[in-house]
This record gives sequence, structure tokens and C-alpha cells, in this order.
Amino acid sequence: MATIHIHAAVIHELKKESHVSGEGSVILVERDNLHESNNLLTRFVEKIDEDSRSANRAASECASFTRTDTFAMVMANYYTERDTTVIETDDFLELSKKIVRALSKKMQDETMAKGGYIPILWYRKEDRSYLLIGLVSPSSGFTLDTTGAIIANTNVDNASLRFSASVELVPFNQHWNQTTTLDNNVNEVDDINIDETVLPPSSYVRWTKKKDVVAQYFQKFVPTAIPLNDGDTTKKMINHISKYLDRIIPDDFEDKKDLKYATEQSIYRLMSEKCRSETTVNVEEDILPIFHVMKTSNPNVFPDVEDVITFSAFCENEGYDDYKSIFHPKKDTVDKKLNVKIVVGESIIIRGKKKDIDKTTSIVVEKPNSSDTHYKLMVKLTAEEYNTIISKNPGIIIED
Repeated sequence: MATIHIHAAVIHELKKESHVSGEGSVILVERDNLHESNNLLTRFVEKIDEDSRSANRAASECASFTRTDTFAMVMANYYTERDTTVIETDDFLELSKKIVRALSKKMQDETMAKGGYIPILWYRKEDRSYLLIGLVSPSSGFTLDTTGAIIANTNVDNASLRFSASVELVPFNQHWNQTTTLDNNVNEVDDINIDETVLPPSSYVRWTKKKDVVAQYFQKFVPTAIPLNDGDTTKKMINHISKYLDRIIPDDFEDKKDLKYATEQSIYRLMSEKCRSETTVNVEEDILPIFHVMKTSNPNVFPDVEDVITFSAFCENEGYDDYKSIFHPKKDTVDKKLNVKIVVGESIIIRGKKKDIDKTTSIVVEKPNSSDTHYKLMVKLTAEEYNTIISKNPGIIIED
């Protein structure tokens, strides 16, 4: 294991019960001192770092450095006030308090959010510096005293990191510097496109999630440029894709329904592949080419492709601003839309939604001997379905 050098650490606390929100719903317990550097703290940081690397992860970068109550704005203000991108140890406690205050503002807006311990850890590993902000369950096997110190008999190995954002500081600072430089010179540049000019050095925010999702308020707190498993974005994108196809495919085209269906299914398959590989969908790079192929492959439907309204213009007319989203599609949402066809032999076809196929169908591989392999397609049946099949197919083979 690579050696971890801890620059500074503190563990604040946010107390909040689920099903409440609004002003006063979050109680902030700030520590008055940095955590004492000792073996217990080292073990804790090593465990948190390990969790952040071994759990399901996704990468992103900051979407903005000027949104209020965000980590990015707190850091940007700190750098601007000191005209530097170097964190001073003497400043870290106050900086951590500003970070946790911003997080508490985001948490109070989320009805279902629950509080917990908030470790803010500044450390170096393998010559890279990180600032990690996490949410750890209070019942996760470790205990703090009233000063925020870890009690000596704590079983740190049982710590449960619900989610965290681990920010690699060098590329974060580079991105902030690029954005600041552009903002300062924007009036001196003609026809500048900020999205194309300010390219983040890398995806420097590493998200850790023990379950399927990172809480929306925690993503907004960073704020992340790429929503993770964003069900809302997935639903809205699917909805606007359907409406867009309805708009551009002429109603008098007799195969409109089939063309729309085929195009939607192509997009759903792409989204499903992205879910499986845990990568993002880039609307401009992944979805717009599918629209282009549909148009150019059907000149009888789209004789003048250039005259067809673009997806971006359509979305703007609909008041949907996130049409250029880069997002992680929500698997459950996609699986409900994607149709799957399984062909066996020359005439047996099984069709259904991917969600239902995945739930009821499996392939069994049998090896009676070293030179023979059998493959069986297994479909789970209810008692009623079994009886119906048997009654309508009396010659079917039943194996025990």
C-alpha cells in the first residue's frame, strides 16, 4: 500500500433526520481544532481512501466555480482572497468550516437526506494531493468524542462511507485557473465559446458510492458537471427524444411509427451499453449521430436534411436547457424502454422489455463430459403460466 501523508484533517458533523427539510433542519456541529495527528487518524484516512478507490466510482469535474454554497466556490474564494492556489495548514480549519457550511445548505434542501460525520481530509498519496469530503454513517463502527477526535477503541475497519467526493487538487487548480483567466479576458476576445475554450485538464472529481446513486444534493454541492445515474436527466432526455421524432417525422409518412420505434430503440441500446460499461452518454457525440443517420438514410422522408429543425433548437423551443447533457443513464429507466428479441432455431422468438427479460430469462451451460457442452435457455414461469403452456402444448417435454 502506498504511503499516505496527511497534511490536515477534521471531522465535522451534520445532524439531520430524514423526512424534514428547510431552514433549521440541519444542525451543524463544527470542530474547533484540527484532528490530532496519530496512528488512529492514519488508519481512518487509509480506510476512507481505500473505500473511495474500491467502491463503485465515476469521474467528473466542476460545472461552475461561481454557484453559491458549493465546494468549488468556497475553494475559488479562498484562492482569490490569497492570490494563490496553495492551501496553508493554518487556514485549513476555517476553510473546512466554510466547506461543511456549504454542504449543510445543500443538505437542508433535500427532504430524504440524513446527517452523519463529515470527514474533510487533505492528504498526499503517490505524489498526488487530494481533498476528500465524505459522509460517514454515525453507526458505522467508529465513535467521536466532543472535540471530533476518534475514540481509541474504535473499530475503524467497519467505517461505512456512504459517499464521497475525492478532488485531486492539481487538475482542479488548473481548471480554476483556466476559467479565471478566460473570465478576466472575455471582453478582449471576439466570438468566444466558453464551452469549447475552457477544457478541464481531467476528470479530477472521483465519486464514491456504496449504493446505486450519489445523493443529488451532494452532487450539487461540488457541483458536478456530469450527473451520476441521473434518473431525472434520463427520463427528460427520453421524453424529448420521443417528442423530437414526433415533430420531425411527417405525419403523412405511412411508416412513421416504425421509423420512430427503430430510432428510439437504437438510442436505448446505446444507453444500455453505457450503463453496462458505467460510462457516460454524450448527447452531441452519441445521440445526434443516430438522428443524422435516420435522416440521411431516408431521403424520401427528409429530402432537405438541412431544413429539418435540429435537436438543440427543438429543445430550446421546448424550454429544455440540458439538451447538451453528459450523463450516466439510469439503468432501470432504460431497461423499461429497451425491447429485446431472442431468436432460437428458425421459428422460436422471445420478445420483451429488457427489464423483464433480464428478470425471467437465463442461460444454463451444462458439460456432461469434457467433449460435450449443452446450452439451455431458461425462462422462469409462474404456476399459471406453466399450466397454460402444458395445456396448450401437450407434447412438450418436461424435465425434472
